[in-house]
Amino acid sequence: MPSTQSIALYATCLILGFGNLSLAEPVQAPSASTVHKPKASTAAPELDQLMAAADAGSSRAQYRLGSQYYHGKGRPKNLNQALRYFELAAKQGDGRAQYALALLYHRGEGVPQDMLKAIEYYKRAAGQGHAESQYSLGAIYYHGDGVPKNKEDALQYYQEAAAQDHGEALYALATLYYNGELVTKNMDQAIDYYRQAAIANNPQAHSQLAALYYHGKGLPQDTAQAIAHYRMAAKQGVVSAQYSLGLLYYKGEGVPKDLARAARLYRQAAAKGHAAAQFNLGLMYLAGEGLDQDPKRGRHYLEQAAAQGFEEAKSALTKLNRAPN
Repeated sequence: MPSTQSIALYATCLILGFGNLSLAEPVQAPSASTVHKPKASTAAPELDQLMAAADAGSSRAQYRLGSQYYHGKGRPKNLNQALRYFELAAKQGDGRAQYALALLYHRGEGVPQDMLKAIEYYKRAAGQGHAESQYSLGAIYYHGDGVPKNKEDALQYYQEAAAQDHGEALYALATLYYNGELVTKNMDQAIDYYRQAAIANNPQAHSQLAALYYHGKGLPQDTAQAIAHYRMAAKQGVVSAQYSLGLLYYKGEGVPKDLARAARLYRQAAAKGHAAAQFNLGLMYLAGEGLDQDPKRGRHYLEQAAAQGFEEAKSALTKLNRAPN
């Protein structure tokens, strides 16, 4: 087993960092499985008043009652009752209830999974301008989720949702223009949609803008802007942004060098399986850079990265195993 001294010496030589930031690949439109659950009703009237209004035929009350049963807020969770009240509201044309039913049938939650029924309800809600339903249909047709792919329909639904400032739809359109898929490749249009999506607080859009600013691709090179967008994305859990921001803190590029913060960001990304973050964090543990030296933990992170096929980690482990005691 290599000694702590030999490990530290080797790691110190190796810890120069893992190359340069690479441009984050545009993420495809999120799958329909990422669409949001019905929102829990807040500030609801007294329960008896809400029940009376629902029984009197108020679609708004029926939807809110269904939402309460779905989330178990204000009353015990009961999917059967949620389904009942959503159906009552949906029959009266309540778009939120139609969307809620679409989700239940899409996921097979409280009912047998039925994509045809899900799409029917998504379309009813989308026809009333329900942006989340429009986006969901776009994702379903783009990915062929339970139906044949139809990218022309996907584009149409994305555009309808984006017109209502739906962040994920704006990001999906940006990606299509960035890649030249279904539309003529247009970097300016892609950047415009990325910016709109970022304003709508889409984390992937922040991450993509950060990469474009960092590399000066389609935008003037601006490390400060890159860092600002990486921070927004990293706070919302975008793994590539956590890694990239960690690398900037490690290098002291555009920010004061801060090894402890770099290690913290690497750790966040490593926990989600980012191989380069696992590799860099492993080296930092081996060398005791920015955190207490821990050869066992360092090797653990290198092994995690190597298990994902990360060649630098494989090479590092080979050299560690050959290091003299």
